[in-house]
Amino acid sequence: LAKLIGSNTGIVEQWADDSGVLPENGDYSLNSTGNFGTVPPYSFKGKNYPQGRLLYGAGKGWVQTGGGILDSSIGGGELVFTDRLPDASFVKMLNSQGLQKSIVINTAWLSVGHIDEIVAFVPADTKRGWKVVVADPKAAWGILTKIADQGLGNTKFLSKLELWAYGLVPEELDKTVNDIINNPSLADAQEFTDAQIANIIRTLKIETGIQNSDIIRVPVLFEPNYFNPKNFIATTPNAANLVVISNNSVAVAKQHGPLVNVTDVFESVISKAFSCAGLS
Repeated sequence: LAKLIGSNTGIVEQWADDSGVLPENGDYSLNSTGNFGTVPPYSFKGKNYPQGRLLYGAGKGWVQTGGGILDSSIGGGELVFTDRLPDASFVKMLNSQGLQKSIVINTAWLSVGHIDEIVAFVPADTKRGWKVVVADPKAAWGILTKIADQGLGNTKFLSKLELWAYGLVPEELDKTVNDIINNPSLADAQEFTDAQIANIIRTLKIETGIQNSDIIRVPVLFEPNYFNPKNFIATTPNAANLVVISNNSVAVAKQHGPLVNVTDVFESVISKAFSCAGLS
């Protein structure tokens, strides 16, 4: 371990003795580090946050009981509307540092429930020095409806994927843009998820002072979870779930979206969104 992390660096694991994989100890999925992050340093309304702000997801959502843990992706008993919270002892440890007052956003409507499914922070040449990337389901839906309006609705929804692609069955590869936009369940999913993300943006504006010009919107299509139709997952490679490589570049999942004139329309829109923010 010392060789891996180098000298003068330590690792602490915070986990209470009674923190088992049990409903009373929080939603196990929300304990993942994909659900814990930091808003970069900023000042707003006379308050300075030189270490930034802790950011994590929680909230009330529909979960399935009976799987042994409180996790909406697990099949089992009945659907119940209840709190989805990370481990209380871990959150207490974070808040006890006293340097960063936590910002909590509602991720309970997501199947996995992680903040990195919907928001990310990237370097930018602004007064703050950063912008926020936000998943935009309505933009994704708009791309598909535009293709259909151009008379190209029979274009394959997925492109450049092999039959062995993880999580896919051959029938999925045959779906067209028309198949997607004529699916009422998917149409409803974009309306619902867009409303949830709008609330998250509102929270970030109130807490950090960001404006629309500080937001990079990237198209992400959502669908109801197979096990729990009241929870949602990304059905396109999630461009908001990215990795910052440097001050001017990010790594984003390849989209495998519809090809129009040999161009992946999702990839084109996403590349342009980042390019406008000075990122490749």
